[in-house]
Amino acid sequence: HPDTLAAHVVRPLAGLKVVSYYGCLLVRPPAFTNRWDDPEHPQSMDSLLHLLGAQPLPWSYGVDCCGGSLTLNRSDVVVHLVDKLARAAHDAGADALVTACPMCMANVDGRQLFRGGPPLPRPPKPDYQPLPIFYFTELMALAFGLSLHKVLTKHLVDPRPLLQRLELL
Repeated sequence: HPDTLAAHVVRPLAGLKVVSYYGCLLVRPPAFTNRWDDPEHPQSMDSLLHLLGAQPLPWSYGVDCCGGSLTLNRSDVVVHLVDKLARAAHDAGADALVTACPMCMANVDGRQLFRGGPPLPRPPKPDYQPLPIFYFTELMALAFGLSLHKVLTKHLVDPRPLLQRLELL
């Protein structure tokens, strides 16, 4: 229940601008998932992040594919799809992308082209930095005042500088 969650927030995520990335895990197949959220325009993660004090931003890529099923045999396709997601999140003004799927987390955290991977098809803006990726539960724990020191060191794109800049750590 939203009131129960909000009552546990001791460190609101003020200033943290995020985009919610549902991928396919939470919204497919629509015959089953439409009972709790709209499979084309889901809002449940945005609502949760708002309760935690973060600022969910609108964007049009929340249910696009990250290429999870192609991770092992077509990494070139995955890199292209992830680059599109990371760039769109950055263009939307997000500080970070939030997901609920382990495959999406691994793909977007580890396959962003501008992290020093293969040459970019489109050069990044000069201020374009790797985008931290969070599980929604990590942000819940942070807002609830729990220590995430060990968890945050496991990210490939280190989210600690962002969280420190926003005085959330």
